[in-house]
Amino acid sequence: MPIPAATWLPILSYADFWDVPRWLLAGGRDHGFWLLESRFDDDADEYSPFFRVKFVGNEPGAARAAFDAGSIAGEAAADELIAVRDIQFDPTVRARLLRRPGQAEPTR
Repeated sequence: MPIPAATWLPILSYADFWDVPRWLLAGGRDHGFWLLESRFDDDADEYSPFFRVKFVGNEPGAARAAFDAGSIAGEAAADELIAVRDIQFDPTVRARLLRRPGQAEPTR
């Protein structure tokens, strides 16, 4: 299930903050819950330019448990890839996010 476009989603938890949160749980009962992860690449010495995104259901407790696990396990586990530049954050960069509409999924 893709993360909805043009819809502000609350950020419920985040970690690994650099320029933006790089590990976060976003969503709510109306739209479901998503994990977004952009790992640090030691070889490139920078964060990935993509978020790996995983839908983790509609139940807040299960979504929080998935976030607490600390990672989206395995490349195949992600539902989609979204360029970090295609996610807009609120001015605090901590409260809400929006997937910009019309952005295509990058090639894997």
